[in-house]
Amino acid sequence: MKPFFLMIALSVAAAPALANDCPTAADLAKGITFRTTEGLTEYHRAGTTPNMTTIQVTSPDGDGSLISIREGIYSLSVIPIKQGQLDPENMDIWSGPEAASWPAPKPSATWTTTGLGGATVTSGPEAQITFGKCSYPFYEVVFDYTDEENYVETYSYLPTLGTSLLTRTKDASSIDNILYTDIGKMQ
Repeated sequence: MKPFFLMIALSVAAAPALANDCPTAADLAKGITFRTTEGLTEYHRAGTTPNMTTIQVTSPDGDGSLISIREGIYSLSVIPIKQGQLDPENMDIWSGPEAASWPAPKPSATWTTTGLGGATVTSGPEAQITFGKCSYPFYEVVFDYTDEENYVETYSYLPTLGTSLLTRTKDASSIDNILYTDIGKMQ
């Protein structure tokens, strides 16, 4: 009898996730997690202000950052996390009050953002992205910053979740790619 129960337990553990196991926009209220091949974990959670999201990025050593974004894509501020503790003395403000006028992202478009954090923004066509067993519509959004010569950031914007993932940074001397592999819900 014991091998029979073990076989059932193993088959249940190996069963594919149901579609409703994949996070939805409603799960942003409690939080959605993403993991990368480099071991980073991102925890995305709806902010207390409409159209705001907080992202906590944590590396395996406990360092990281706390990022505030608007409209699921525009970085407003970053607070470093050192050894698991917030370091507000080294907070970076990446945009000012003008961010309230920046448009919601849309596919296959080009627009500009002005002021601190100003950029020419270009988005690609909508496609599908998969994390484990969960697939979502997404489109690439590229920020070519006007105040930082040769600095470009690329995001995968997930419109059904209302958030985005930084997938590439590029400057005059280097390109860094970030590959996301897993998604989950916070309980």
